[in-house]
Amino acid sequence: MMKGRKNGGTIVRKGTCLIAFVLAGTILSGGCSVLPKQTVEHPNVVVEAVEETGYNLAQVERGNIYLTQKLFFLYAQTTEEALHFETGGRRVESVYAKVGDEVKKGQLLAELYSEDLQTDLDNYYYQKEYYERLNAQAEELYAYDYAKVEQAVETGVLTEAEGTNQKALLKQSLTDTTDTNDDTLTIIELRIQELETQLAGCKIYAGIDGVVTFILPRLGESTSDEDVTVYRIINSDECLFRLENSEYGNRFEGGQAVHIQINDELGYDTTVKRIVASDEVDTTAGQPASDTYTVYLEPDEIDSSLEVGTRGYVTLVLDERHDVLYLPNSCIYTADDRSYVFVENADGMQSIQNVTVGMKGDSYTEIIDGLGEGDVVIRK
Repeated sequence: MMKGRKNGGTIVRKGTCLIAFVLAGTILSGGCSVLPKQTVEHPNVVVEAVEETGYNLAQVERGNIYLTQKLFFLYAQTTEEALHFETGGRRVESVYAKVGDEVKKGQLLAELYSEDLQTDLDNYYYQKEYYERLNAQAEELYAYDYAKVEQAVETGVLTEAEGTNQKALLKQSLTDTTDTNDDTLTIIELRIQELETQLAGCKIYAGIDGVVTFILPRLGESTSDEDVTVYRIINSDECLFRLENSEYGNRFEGGQAVHIQINDELGYDTTVKRIVASDEVDTTAGQPASDTYTVYLEPDEIDSSLEVGTRGYVTLVLDERHDVLYLPNSCIYTADDRSYVFVENADGMQSIQNVTVGMKGDSYTEIIDGLGEGDVVIRK
């Protein structure tokens, strides 16, 4: 259950208790009377100071109690990417974009030295073409020799049996040649794939339209590392309130209306746009098992004054009880799996009163048994 208020206050009812102690004294006064005159002695009235107790009192009240959790959201761009070189250990040769530059998807941002890789790749492409030509020549030679054998059989130079034998030998020779060449071609093609992957990893392209917000310091003088972010790009077209990796993220639902409070006077009505589990699977339509979730809230109305970096909070009600007896949390003591309070006897002495408690809220604890409404206990 989600609740949010524009005043941003934690939902809780504060109980107040006022106990008045009155010292009553008999006031003697003279005046008209039907009684016979007599001498009345007025004793001296002595007012003694009452020693203050070292504790406060609280009263059992009836009402609603809440257990809440404040979740803090950050208004930020939500479409961003971190880029790094896929090929490690090579010198950075060229840098084409700097922080603050607007870039387009597919734009080349930086590249590594790769002339030696390109030379090797060209050489392997040449070898591939060479062995493919050898196979083509072997096929042509086989076809030529096969035709000659058939002609020899037709003219009687070779018998049918001799012709069949010659054809089998030609076929075997062709197979041996092409198999050997194909084995070599397989190795060459694997090497070409490796080189092409390395070459592709030597260049960084923008994956989205946006603005460069980060570039690795001294990038032009560095050596590539596959695990180090080189560029960060943010697309500012979409800004949302984001709650990052929260254990309470699964309490939200896609399309849910949520009020987010910025300060005591300012708040925004928003809608849950998407929920992403810790495994980065969008769970807006359903909630798989996950430990943490990132929640995105979209403001219902566009506010041009809302700046990136603004923080706000949502008060999430974890549990609540209505029309129950309660005491401030500070009045409840616990020991040996039992709960108790201190009360004051008629003679002014303190004693322990066992109680059965229910839900413990933000400020108050539900009293199920042991005390009644209006009972007074000693506060810590």
